[in-house]
Amino acid sequence: MLSNQSMAYPPFLAKAKKFGAKDCRFCHVKVEGGEPYGPRGKWLISQKAKRNADAVDPEWLVDYKAAKGK
Repeated sequence: MLSNQSMAYPPFLAKAKKFGAKDCRFCHVKVEGGEPYGPRGKWLISQKAKRNADAVDPEWLVDYKAAKGK
């Protein structure tokens, strides 16, 4: 499972940069990615289930709304 996440890192980060990502901490708690997830990461995972998608798509971040005060 971790190998899939590390393999996905460059394309995910590249797509997320247009939403303000500088590194994996944009969606993850740790700079190297993986679990645990931050608010955006948790939201993306919830969207995967909601959209019945096979994989998370960083393009969904266009719809992400941060909680007030964050």
